[in-house]
Amino acid sequence: MFTAFFSIIIALLFYFTSSNAPPFESVALLSAIFASVGGLMIFMLGIILILSWSLLQKAENKISPRIIEVFNKDLLLKASVIWLFCFALANYGFVLDLLFFNLFAKKWILLVWFVWLGISLDVLLLLVNRIATYLSPFEVAAKMTKAAHNSIRESKEGDLCDWIDSLSELLLRAVERSSLSLCISVNNELALIARGFFQSSKSFSQPEVDAQSRELGISDKASYTLFFLLQRLEMIYERAIEKRFEPLCSNLVAVLGKITISAADYDWSLISPPLHFLGKWTHLALEHKISEVGPKAIYVLLEVGRSIIEEKNIAYSALKEPYQSIIQHMESITREMFRQNKKTSIAVLMQPFKDLKELLKGTTVVNHPDTPGLILILDRILGEFNELDMIMKTLPPVPEIPKDLLQE
Repeated sequence: MFTAFFSIIIALLFYFTSSNAPPFESVALLSAIFASVGGLMIFMLGIILILSWSLLQKAENKISPRIIEVFNKDLLLKASVIWLFCFALANYGFVLDLLFFNLFAKKWILLVWFVWLGISLDVLLLLVNRIATYLSPFEVAAKMTKAAHNSIRESKEGDLCDWIDSLSELLLRAVERSSLSLCISVNNELALIARGFFQSSKSFSQPEVDAQSRELGISDKASYTLFFLLQRLEMIYERAIEKRFEPLCSNLVAVLGKITISAADYDWSLISPPLHFLGKWTHLALEHKISEVGPKAIYVLLEVGRSIIEEKNIAYSALKEPYQSIIQHMESITREMFRQNKKTSIAVLMQPFKDLKELLKGTTVVNHPDTPGLILILDRILGEFNELDMIMKTLPPVPEIPKDLLQE
């Protein structure tokens, strides 16, 4: 905005300091200046748009096939192009007025032209910077996320799934390039989309089945969108496992926990599917000896249980099904972790179950009818771990074979 501000200052100084006669007495000179600026603006605008399409086609292959669609729907870009084109045409309008019509005084034409020129230069710079954002995968992901949220507000289920698909493809390409920061950024964007979708679905103003859902044959938008997102994330997770991209695997498990909490906020019946995927993903990581995912999944499951109790109204909700699922997955993962590494501390494996037990014994759920049954399940698991700990302590240590003997 510096150029616009500077042009306004010049115009004001010219207005208050000049006499009634403008500094450019020659109509031919003024006309030549206006015509040259108008032609230069059209030439620059054409060059920028041509180069932008060439760069976008390359970005389409590297970032996402839908980047051009996002570009075409950018209202700020359209407004900038229209502004610059109108300024270019206005220059020729000024030329016609000076040469033939004489409707406006030259002094006022110069004042308007100075201000318009300064603003147009800023708009031109804005246009270039805006186009440059489409070359950054981070910016493209943010624009796609914004488009997805617009689809949620407009109840366009088909468009929402398309944007989720596009973000998933962008994420998959980021996995291939091992771009951890981009992967985590897009994962977080997908979690925000899921949260916005479930929050919007709770609104009475949102139809249960929109026009696009009916065309697609979707009767339950929430379940369809949840499974659509989980399937895309699973595809990415499996690719991350193949590349042994441990930080991304852990981040995807954490994102899945956020999605579970968002689904629980909408409907308790939607808790089980993401928990099923979480358990499945964790076992897949442990099978591939990616040990970092196991403790992360246990922590995520515990936080999901904590969130349900602390943030949701559970007075009239059934705790049995979701918490049995949480406990079942925690038990299965801890047993697999111990099976793979017998040196794992039993006390460390028991601690999440103790934390969950203390959580269930808290004041908010202690009187819930499902709480005693869940505590019994936890006591059974803790008892089994205590027995296992006693057995491990009685076993003699396994003697280490010297390396020189192994080499012989």
